[in-house]
Amino acid sequence: MDRPLFVALLAGWLTGDWALALPLGMICELFWLDVLELGSVVAPSGSFAFLLLFPLAHLWGLAGPDQLAVPLLLSLLLGNLVAWAEQSLRVRQNKLVEQVAAHCAGMAMGLAPAAAVGRMALQRALIHFSLYGVCFGLLLLTMHTAHILGIPTTIPVTGWGLLLVIALPGAALTLRTRNLYLVLLAGLAFCVVSNFAA
Repeated sequence: MDRPLFVALLAGWLTGDWALALPLGMICELFWLDVLELGSVVAPSGSFAFLLLFPLAHLWGLAGPDQLAVPLLLSLLLGNLVAWAEQSLRVRQNKLVEQVAAHCAGMAMGLAPAAAVGRMALQRALIHFSLYGVCFGLLLLTMHTAHILGIPTTIPVTGWGLLLVIALPGAALTLRTRNLYLVLLAGLAFCVVSNFAA
């Protein structure tokens, strides 16, 4: 289950940068909150988007919502690649079922269940780490190219409220779940507090 807010809490605890981790985690959580992984459906990864953006923000010294709006949207788009990669991987790994069945039937060409699980775990780890490296590189290259060409990467946003509003359609589609109300109330409370603090 993809839980960007949990990843954000962990990142905030490890780095002490709660002011950046919490709003980014809430936005990534709200954006795809309506997508459920049922059956063969693979949802885009908000955690992946957060893990792309949070290190980038620290690396480039990006702190405010005006500086993070464009990289945030790019990171959320790149989160769709995780769904595509996971779907492709599952199709490839389905072929191992026949080999495991052959092993269980006593055939010499079969693959033991433990070996199949180990192979799948290794493939998944390699693909996800490689995808993260490629996406982080693309994000860095895009931001660096925009900087060199003088293309603005900031949006005049005074608080996190506007970015949370952009993410709210994902939350609005999940009114069937109780977890939405907790995340939504936390997001609104954060908006109110951040606007009064500004």
